[in-house]
Amino acid sequence: MSLAGKRVLVTRAREQASVLARRLRDLGAVAVEVPVIRIVPSEDLSSLFAALVKEKRYDWVVFTSVNGVRFFFQEAASQHYDMRRLEQAKLAAIGPATATALSSRGVVAETIPSEYRGEAVAEAIIERSHGDLKGVSVLLFRAQGARPALPETLRRAGARVQIIEAYRAERPERDEAVRLRAMLEKRELDVVTFTSSSTVNNLIKILGDGAVGLLFGLTIASIGPITSETALKRGLRVDITASEYTIEGLVKALEDFFKG
Repeated sequence: MSLAGKRVLVTRAREQASVLARRLRDLGAVAVEVPVIRIVPSEDLSSLFAALVKEKRYDWVVFTSVNGVRFFFQEAASQHYDMRRLEQAKLAAIGPATATALSSRGVVAETIPSEYRGEAVAEAIIERSHGDLKGVSVLLFRAQGARPALPETLRRAGARVQIIEAYRAERPERDEAVRLRAMLEKRELDVVTFTSSSTVNNLIKILGDGAVGLLFGLTIASIGPITSETALKRGLRVDITASEYTIEGLVKALEDFFKG
């Protein structure tokens, strides 16, 4: 097996880590799950949803993550939102995992860009609208602190964009930080995986002083160029950047790296 014996740190939120950990174990790796982020709904999600979704109709509804889909449908259920109203809007998903999360709830994303990043979602919507979004209303369901590229690109094309910042990534409990620092100090890991910029930033924060030194010498693998850019800005060396920005793409990139 291509990853036999490799001790790989999985930094995803606990509720999302299992898929990556399972795939790594299938390839012989020792998947060490230490979540460095915790995904929680925004404190004012209920009021935002009521004001912006129940009272308005949109031409497009855009989801940029599986978490966005999860919190949208949770809030829709709690507010007895009539999901048939979604039939009046076109749906866009940032990538196949987000599209799958939608389809599992009975709705289909009409637009999925070939490159799984915000700019590509915007460009796909603009293309579907023949380059003119004047008068087109877009609801964007996303994380707090997300990159501005997606809404800015849509607005430049003339769209009216309404953003619901549905959730945020928080730092985990202190116990996780202590456990992780101990493993790094004892050099008990070979590979660190990052699946978002939040995982990079939070790992650096929870490790505190000397974080870059603790990670020196480990193989660092990133799910895509935006995450890699974040890691580089934080002083880390990135060895692997997946060319397909999905969990499966990250696993394949790890396989190829160690085979090579």
